[in-house]
Amino acid sequence: MARPTAVKSDLLVDGSITSLHPPWEQEARWTDIPQVETTSPTRLPSQQRRSTPGNPLSSRLPTPKERIAFKTQTSRQRAFKPVTATFFGDLRYNLYTIWLFTFSDLKTIVGPKTAFGIVHAIYASEFGIPSLPLSSIASRIPVVLFWCWINLLPFAINNQRQDEAIVEDKLNKPWRPLPSARLSQRKAKLLVFSLYPTAILASSWIGGFYQSLALVVLGSLYNDWGGAEVNCMIRNLLNGAGYISFASGALSAAFGSQFTPTLALIKWLAVIFVVVATSVHSQDMYDQEGDSLRHRKTVPIVIGDARSRWTIAAAVGFWSVFCPWYIGTGNVYIVPPILGAIVMYRTLTKRTNSLAFEETAREEDKV
Repeated sequence: MARPTAVKSDLLVDGSITSLHPPWEQEARWTDIPQVETTSPTRLPSQQRRSTPGNPLSSRLPTPKERIAFKTQTSRQRAFKPVTATFFGDLRYNLYTIWLFTFSDLKTIVGPKTAFGIVHAIYASEFGIPSLPLSSIASRIPVVLFWCWINLLPFAINNQRQDEAIVEDKLNKPWRPLPSARLSQRKAKLLVFSLYPTAILASSWIGGFYQSLALVVLGSLYNDWGGAEVNCMIRNLLNGAGYISFASGALSAAFGSQFTPTLALIKWLAVIFVVVATSVHSQDMYDQEGDSLRHRKTVPIVIGDARSRWTIAAAVGFWSVFCPWYIGTGNVYIVPPILGAIVMYRTLTKRTNSLAFEETAREEDKV
């Protein structure tokens, strides 16, 4: 996954190197070669010939001895600059490429699941699980964050490396590594095959091993076997299963090897699964144009933008009342319904790209 280097160009008439060369290669110039005379300034070095008695105006190429002296001089000047500059430049480039793969999922997967694992570890006694000291839980925050990210990374790359995904991302997210040509599909595939075992091994050490295995299976179903394309309900169910795998894995990573789920926790996770499966298509509202190009059967594409918004609003309204009652939030019961009402209002009234796309699609259907 090395950064592509600039292709070396020929020399200009005056002997200088073109701007395509890296900065450290611009120190050495052909004009630095001693005793090379050019009497025909309109010719490039590749066009120059050796001087002959019958052609006094022609110029000559450097002799083998002069070439050796030139290479020795320039190699001393560039002994360490290319190595250090290439190493740190490629490292920064590759790390940023990896960051771009998961950037759009930080706010939907890494952040929320890390918070889920830490908060549920603090209140584990509510589910019949012995609680850990707060200091112990706080020390596990970086571990939980890493678990979520390392298990998300291969799934995200596998999802974005598909041909249809690249076409979609060129429209919706052109800054991603594959549509922006920062990385080839072949190298992305190699990354997936290397990162899935890495995530499993890391999970076997820090916790969440079975959830990591489940994410590998769900990722293959979703990305490689067409689970995201066949049916909008199957797509939502796979999303719900993936969400629960991330959530329970984060909780397991927060506890480490001491985690054993109880029936009460399993029931709560089942409720969250249904919540996600009935409302996760809210994330598809923005991507309708790209999803239509990919022929992906999402809920907004299948039933339309307006109906999708009503299903989201109904689900949010119901679950924001039911979940606080089920979990027993006590005095703060009113907070989730208020937040749910805000989401419902914005879902039904704030329309931008999706509305414009729907109107365009209707006009095309009429034509």
